[in-house]
Amino acid sequence: MALWGLGSLLGKTKELDMAFTRNNNVVRMLIGCVNHTFIPETMEVFIKRGFYKIDFMVEQVVVTQDTMVEDAHDRIDKDGDAKGKDEDDNNDDLP
Repeated sequence: MALWGLGSLLGKTKELDMAFTRNNNVVRMLIGCVNHTFIPETMEVFIKRGFYKIDFMVEQVVVTQDTMVEDAHDRIDKDGDAKGKDEDDNNDDLP
């Protein structure tokens, strides 16, 4: 259960590969996060009575439908037009 909580330092823990973890003494988990570039290379955490240095490695970036929706939302400006498109460009349809 403590390993599951470790993923919450970075996002939301989705899966924990216990077979890999037991065989290699390395925790392998799938987490959901907003931006994988925010995951640090190392982090020091306090667990029970001491600090531990944890190294992180992004094995693979999985793009989900939620990510695509956020990316599409980022491309829309306040007026509902695509970012970078001027209102004057839409005057072709006016009488």
